[in-house]
Formats: sequence, C-alpha cells, structure tokens
Amino acid sequence: MPSLRWLLLAALLLADVAAAQATFTDGFEGTRFQTDVPAGVWDFIGLQYPNQQMVTEVAAVKRGALGLRAIDSHGDAGVDSQVVLGRNITGSGNQYTRVWWRVSASNGVTGALSFLMTQGSTTIGTLAETKWNPATNEVRLVCFDRNGMFFSPPSVTTVPQDNRFHLVELALVNVGTVAATCSYAIDGFERARQQYDHTDTRFSNILVGPVYGESEWTGVMDYDDFAASSSPIASRADLTPTVLTHQACEPVVIRTLSSFSAAPAPVGTLTRVVVNVDGGAAFSDSRCLVRLPGSLQFAPGASTRSLFLRADSLSVSVRLESDDLVETTQVVTVVPADAGTDAGVDAGPPTLTDAGVADAGPVDAGIADAGVADAGTPTDAGSADAGTFDAGRLDGGTLDAGAPGDAGSAPGPTDYAVGCGCSTDAGALAGVAVLLLLLTKRRG
Repeated sequence: MPSLRWLLLAALLLADVAAAQATFTDGFEGTRFQTDVPAGVWDFIGLQYPNQQMVTEVAAVKRGALGLRAIDSHGDAGVDSQVVLGRNITGSGNQYTRVWWRVSASNGVTGALSFLMTQGSTTIGTLAETKWNPATNEVRLVCFDRNGMFFSPPSVTTVPQDNRFHLVELALVNVGTVAATCSYAIDGFERARQQYDHTDTRFSNILVGPVYGESEWTGVMDYDDFAASSSPIASRADLTPTVLTHQACEPVVIRTLSSFSAAPAPVGTLTRVVVNVDGGAAFSDSRCLVRLPGSLQFAPGASTRSLFLRADSLSVSVRLESDDLVETTQVVTVVPADAGTDAGVDAGPPTLTDAGVADAGPVDAGIADAGVADAGTPTDAGSADAGTFDAGRLDGGTLDAGAPGDAGSAPGPTDYAVGCGCSTDAGALAGVAVLLLLLTKRRG
C-alpha cells in the first residue's frame, strides 16, 4: 500500500527524534503528540484527504471526558487510504495493544478495513492487524511473516455495531525469533492465534484508526483508553474461590486477567471495579460488619484486591462491572454450614452414611457406618470394632489379637475356636474358662 509505505518512511525519519517506548497509555483526555506541550504519546498522524479527520471529542468517549474519533467522508475506491495516529516503537520481543472501539457511522460497503495495526521494518511492513468488514461486521486477524507472507486464521468474530464499545486487543510475542506468534482478542477472550517466522524482525510503529484500500467506505470510528505494553494487560476480572459456606464471612480475591492466557495481568491505568452480589453481600472486614463501598480501585500495575463475601442464600452470583474491563458474571457454589464437630473420617458414601458434605454432629447421622472404625454397639460384628467385645477375627477391644482367648487365624493351644462351640482339648476348655472369667470381671 503506497500510503503505508509513506507512513513507514515518516516513522523512520522521526525515530531518532522521538525514540518511543513499547509501553504507554492514552485516554485521549489531553494533547496527542510528543511535540505538544505538555507532551502527548503519539508521533505522527496520517490523513490522505481534506475530508478526513482524527479528533478528540465528547461524542467519542467511553471513560472520562474525551475520546478519539476517526472521520472519513471521502469514499476513495481503488486507492489506499488511512485516518490514523501512529506511535514509533523499537526493538523486538513482545508487544500487546488494546483499545476500546466502536463504529458510530458506516455506509456498510463490503471491504476489509484495518483499525488496529503493529508494523515492523520497511522490509516487513505490517506484522499484525485486526480487519473489519463493514458489510458483515466480522473482525478477523491478519499476520505477516518475515518474508511478507500473509496469514489469516479462519476464526472470525461478529462484533455487532450496537453503539457499544468493544475491547479489541492485538498481541505479538517473540518477534525477532523463528517462533513468533500473533493473536487477537475481542471483549476479553482470545479468538485466534498464528505462529510464524519473525527471525531478525524489529518493531517499527503502532497505528490506531481505519486503514483500507479498494473500498468506498465512509463513516466514523471511535476509540478510547488505548494501552500498549511489552507484557500482557488486563482485560477482564474474576473471583476466587467460587465455593462459599452458607452464612459464613469468607475472604475472596478479585483478580484482573489477560485475554490471552486467563492468568493474572495488571491494569494499565487506575481502574474501578464494581462488585454486585446477588444472593449475598460484599464487605471490607473479616467479620462482615462493614459493607464494601460502591467499588474497588485497582492502581496502575495492580492485579488483585481482597474483600469478604457472605452468602445469604444457596444461590449466589457475582457481577463485576468496570470502566476499563469487560463485564463478567460468576456463579458461586454455596454449601450448607456444618451442624457440629465431626466425629471422625466417614469412609462411607455421603448419600448413604453421612448427613452432608460435613458430618451433622459428633455421632454419624448415617444408619450404618461403612468406615474402618465404627462407633456402634459393643456387640457389632464389624471387621474392627471400637466396642468391648468383637465377634470377628481381629478384636479392637481389651482382648488383643494373638493373646489367649482371641480368635486369631492360627489358634494356639489355649485359643477359643470361634464357630465350633466345643473342644475335646483340655487346653481349649481351660481357655474357655479363662475367657468366661474375664468377661464376668469386665461386666461386673
């Protein structure tokens, strides 16, 4: 694209004057260019025709007072065009970009408009970009390897133009190596990923705004809260853990996550998260006496905040709303509270021998316990009994296995033979007499 080549040349000429870093943010609330006073964050603007504009105004805002608006009223079929802001970046490695994006007006023609792009050296050109089709509202990923070979993973995302902002992210990882990857995410979730060769490739610049060719598109794109970083940036939040005990005051953590790994990632700017609990309440203290104020504040670079939840019903959900993160809702599993101290480990299936996940009292509430140690009556015929007398082979009471009077597997000359009830051996009769004497004494 001739116009893009002009942008690349301009970026290279400016590189020595304004050596930009790979990490920056812009909420479009103040000045735009690094040459402004006070300095903004962008290095150049690319407009091809007089009826194209890139302005900040209230009508384009998602958060704060102003947003960025790209306006194109030209309709130049067959000619490459762009309405963009550009930032020069240097080096290789990783580059993550994110921005809130909305199409406020469109003539709906079929086309392929790039609206978020990361570029490389002049021999490479575009490294990765998100493309939007105005006729179908489909967004897809397009990537180029070190030789300019085109890759477009088949996964596309339909993004309805419903006058709502959608979070769009573009990630390049391991640029400069043979195992580079490009990927994109919409509204907090990765949609496609491509691995390719970027050996000896270096970054050149980042472009925000519509770039297109062979299309008569006219319309308006709005942007707000742009961020770029060499490490993942948070896009959504979640709650952990998601299992709570009914009516208990329990600690939980709100985490901010990356779209590309679902792992904790820091926010790029001061970010507000509102915690709405359906079926319970959120608190600031461990006794659940002080209600959580309207929202939690995440400072730049933070990824976690702690609070306390109380589940007031057996059906609880938590909705996390934010000014710079995608809204999420999580269902919480609520378990009944334990009715007392458990008497031990119950080895039986909970549906048969236990009153719940936690035992309902000091004595097992089941009809018959299937455990190794049973708290049954003294005459229980279990394998190992905690009572006074056992009719099994191994006795857990006073009479020990192997001692005279025990029904061991190898009866001795004085052992009592269970199941026989008789013996012609004088020693055996003596054993019975001893056993009866012991029982008489214990029961006395």
